[in-house]
Amino acid sequence: MRAGELRHRVEIWKYSTTADDSGELIETWAKDCTCWAAINPLEGNEKYQAQRIDATVTTEIIMRYIKGLTPRDRIKRCSDGRTFEITAVINIEERNIELRTMCKESV
Repeated sequence: MRAGELRHRVEIWKYSTTADDSGELIETWAKDCTCWAAINPLEGNEKYQAQRIDATVTTEIIMRYIKGLTPRDRIKRCSDGRTFEITAVINIEERNIELRTMCKESV
């Protein structure tokens, strides 16, 4: 992987749950790290559901290896704040050098 291909600054957000005063679990997101990545849109579709149009874009995000990245986490693009939900994390050749994440972005 060449460094020039990683031209987008992204943040990794980790999912966690915390309990409030009454013991109810609350979903929270915390920024874990910032890194460089390549963002490649692959497919887009629109569907009409419940009297509104839902558009989703499937995106491939390639970055250097980050230990512990899972589909429960999110990737946020720093320049415009777009948020990508991770659907799959692929450790290329199981070498812990490069990750390819398949993501879904709701528009």
